[in-house]
Amino acid sequence: MIRQATINDADEIARIHVETWKAVYNGIIPDAYLQGLSHEKRVAHWRENLKKAAKGIYVAQEDDKIMGWILFGSSRDEDAYNIGEVYAIYVQPDCWGYGYGTQLMALAETKLRGMEFKTVTLWVLKYNHLARAFYTKAGYCFDGAKRQLSIGGKDLWELRYAKTG
Repeated sequence: MIRQATINDADEIARIHVETWKAVYNGIIPDAYLQGLSHEKRVAHWRENLKKAAKGIYVAQEDDKIMGWILFGSSRDEDAYNIGEVYAIYVQPDCWGYGYGTQLMALAETKLRGMEFKTVTLWVLKYNHLARAFYTKAGYCFDGAKRQLSIGGKDLWELRYAKTG
């Protein structure tokens, strides 16, 4: 079941956020940074986010357990006009391959199209090959935009993927 997140989901969203970062970004982001990720700080962050922007945060839930989540809304890019953006999508690592990510992406795209956005974009780390393959399978393509950021003292590149239609 996919449903809108509530403030009561902050703990599970934070847990998945931290666990997924540690699984996905191992070898991409410095180990010290990943080891320093705090579940407690993420819970506080997500409680605040859910108070402000719950409309664009959805969770995939089975029984009473949250398997993944997605956050989306208007594009934050300066060159964006009439564009929606998937800000983040994370699925619990032991649930990869079961369709939760696909369901979450489909819901976000439907909601964003309902908001009259013709194109949906997202940003992905260049060396996150697993996510890039997932986005490509979902119909997203690298649109040529890239930006550099620093995480844990390491300079990394993000690539923007887009899907129109």
